[in-house]
Amino acid sequence: MGYREIPPPRPLRGEIECAWTAGVAAGAPTESIDVLPDGCMDLVWTGRELLVAGPDTGPHPVSRAPGVLSAGLRFAPGRLPALLG
Repeated sequence: MGYREIPPPRPLRGEIECAWTAGVAAGAPTESIDVLPDGCMDLVWTGRELLVAGPDTGPHPVSRAPGVLSAGLRFAPGRLPALLG
């Protein structure tokens, strides 16, 4: 499955950097990666819960379970807190 970024629709550019999906194929080993800080915040669906991630000040370890697809929206710096109030 891997990681894939999708550009936002033109009207959302400036608010959203990208949409993304990430996953590990069923039957593959669990994948562990470090997410590096980029100044952005993401609204993430993990396959079980909705959460807000970032902005990070250092690498953040993430484990991806096989067969579970995660998806998210990466917001431009400062935009998600403004939208969430």
